[in-house]
Amino acid sequence: DALNTLLLVVILGLCILSSYLIKKHKFYYMPESAAALLVGLAVGGLARLVDPSKAELDFLSFQPELFFFLLLPPIIFEAGYTLRRKDFFRNFGTIIAYAVLGTLVS
Repeated sequence: DALNTLLLVVILGLCILSSYLIKKHKFYYMPESAAALLVGLAVGGLARLVDPSKAELDFLSFQPELFFFLLLPPIIFEAGYTLRRKDFFRNFGTIIAYAVLGTLVS
């Protein structure tokens, strides 16, 4: 549906705009991924208030495959890319503990 595609483009545009505004105003207390999450929460809340149709709710519903394969990798990459080396090595023991424990559990 064309309206769903337009909604997706608007959401992506709002995420890019929020990222730009964070960098422009040097508001580094909020990561870009958190701003994108807030945009998604706002759009989802507005969609629920506007009395959407069943097709629109299905389009906006959470899909785990989409999240794990398309949305989560850029979030993890951004978090790793912006992590300072000093902070990484300060928490190295905790990171290794979670990595080993997660590997053993899975």
